[in-house]
Amino acid sequence: MNDQNKKEAVDGEIIETAQSTASKQIIPQNISTMPVLEGDPERVLEFARKAALALTTIVKNKAKKVIINGEQYLEFEDWQTIARFYGTTAGIEWTKSIIIDGKLNGYEAKALAYNKQGQVISSAEASCMRDEPNWKSKPEFQLKSMAQTRAMAKTLRNVFAWVVVLAGYRPTPAEEIADLSTTKEPPFESPQSYIPAEEMICSECNVDLQKYVRVVKYSKERYGKVLCMNCQRKPR
Repeated sequence: MNDQNKKEAVDGEIIETAQSTASKQIIPQNISTMPVLEGDPERVLEFARKAALALTTIVKNKAKKVIINGEQYLEFEDWQTIARFYGTTAGIEWTKSIIIDGKLNGYEAKALAYNKQGQVISSAEASCMRDEPNWKSKPEFQLKSMAQTRAMAKTLRNVFAWVVVLAGYRPTPAEEIADLSTTKEPPFESPQSYIPAEEMICSECNVDLQKYVRVVKYSKERYGKVLCMNCQRKPR
């Protein structure tokens, strides 16, 4: 090796350099930018399974569910629920009107997701337009609100889609589907659909039970007739 050459230590490695103008360029490795494993994968998955199970319990009890082709999609409040398990919230950074040919055609919004420390961990943009079948005749404030809702649901989806998939649901927020008017299941309980109004009266005290469908169903199964809660408690 030439006597003019020297050896230098860079990030623990011996790099040969020359003192002449034709010296070799030294490019240190930036180790801090390399991906690293955060936490114990088994513990991460264990908590995710618990969160998924808790979410499933809540979503199954919803009166109305968004079902498309036999698969259920989660609405914004469901994404908020899973986010709360991880100490995450979402908020709006900005909302803008969309003007086409001088007319208001909708709104767009950008949302941010924050961790417990207030750090931004995700962002997303979304819009709500009048050319969507379910929104062409809605008032402006509803279009603006839906653009914000979609953006927040989307930014949470960027972070927690993997947990939602573990729970068995589709990772696309329901609000991103253009027309939900034909996808929602009917309410689980509907007095007008399941039980005639004349059968929603307590057979002993004549109290109106139209708001208490479960009480009526339980009473008919248990006692063979319609009874209010007070009458069910009477000795028999």
